[in-house]
Amino acid sequence: MKNVTTFLLFLATLALGSCSSSEDGADGSGGSTIAQEIEPAKSFYSNAGTPFKFRLYNYPPTEGNSANNNNHTADIHKIIENNGQISVIGRYSVPAISLQFSGAVLNVNSEFVSPQSSNAVSVPNTNVFDDFEVLDNARLISYNATGGAHGLYGFTGARVNVYNPVFFSGAVSSSANQGYMHTLNDSNFMLSMGLNSNYGKPMLYQYIPSTSSWEGSVVPAMDYVQGSGINIPTTNDASKAGNSDKVFWAWLSYTTTTDNGKINIISYNGSSFSNVTSLDGIGSIGTTFSMEYKHSITIYENPNNLNNPYLVVRRYNTDILDIYKFTGSSIEIVKTGVTLPTAIPVIYGTTRTFKELKFTGNNVYLITGSDKNLYKLSGSTFVVDRPNVTLEGERITAIEGTSSGLLMSVAKTLNTSPQPKTVSDVILIPNN
Repeated sequence: MKNVTTFLLFLATLALGSCSSSEDGADGSGGSTIAQEIEPAKSFYSNAGTPFKFRLYNYPPTEGNSANNNNHTADIHKIIENNGQISVIGRYSVPAISLQFSGAVLNVNSEFVSPQSSNAVSVPNTNVFDDFEVLDNARLISYNATGGAHGLYGFTGARVNVYNPVFFSGAVSSSANQGYMHTLNDSNFMLSMGLNSNYGKPMLYQYIPSTSSWEGSVVPAMDYVQGSGINIPTTNDASKAGNSDKVFWAWLSYTTTTDNGKINIISYNGSSFSNVTSLDGIGSIGTTFSMEYKHSITIYENPNNLNNPYLVVRRYNTDILDIYKFTGSSIEIVKTGVTLPTAIPVIYGTTRTFKELKFTGNNVYLITGSDKNLYKLSGSTFVVDRPNVTLEGERITAIEGTSSGLLMSVAKTLNTSPQPKTVSDVILIPNN
């Protein structure tokens, strides 16, 4: 995989080189040529009350030469904010030669970055949809799964990939011990509800590098008697939710019938589990006893307090969300019966799909990733927020919550000559 990625980047460099004979300024604030492209955007966003953070290029212009001889595109797929540092996962293309490649730029500290930046890291196209995290503000890793659905059964065949300083694939799981893989203290582990595993119990699997194997143990605080009909676990999700020292694990359960639903959460710090916190009386968590007809649950980061993540339940086969928050000692209701905006099209099946949902301050935002609309929770539904920040033809491709507001990526086409190019601007939507 590394050799294939290197070869693709070599081709990309050849194609990009036809536009420029120099890479000067690829890591800095640039001079007059780049300023001519960036300053109008900075002024536009400033007037809209949304400060400009930086721009992602496929290939930045050369100082003293404003000609753009090839159409290059740069879309931001994901924004990662970690300890005040911003990193992005980008997808790039050169349509004229049908070239597509992906990569990350870590700890952005300038007004523009690109795949040629010194803090850029290549990412195989096959991994761009992985779950990414940046460890210690320095190491980009991702978790790739061959099957499963996030928040439903748990991932199967999970693999951890490390991208820098040297690319390699580490721990690999099997479908017999599927779960959500994470890294704490340089050790890999998985949290598995065991619904499709050899054990059929909530399990902690720890990776043993010397034998390339997984060692499993039942999580006592979550154990249940099979066939008893009491506290039967169903859908689940596990996430660090922005933390570096713990992983949260949330799940839905029921007693006797699925109409007696409960929401639960526990945390693991790499050596021990916390107590389980639960909220009874949430009503139905789906129909029948089949896992395929259950509500799903997802953990979301609370950037204003990493120890108090949000828990979002999507009701089965509907466009309705129920939002909860873990306070550290209890689970409280934030808003139930929230409907997705009807402006979001139904692409597959009968329900609407959104790309990302993020929290910041007292606000909840979501995007589809394919249009210009930023949706903000208002009452019991989402409405378009700040419609004048994005213009027709532009797309909001990624969002990320921070303690001060929402980071948002806007993909736009610049009418450069003789060829246009697509760039992505990252801006901040301040908290109200």
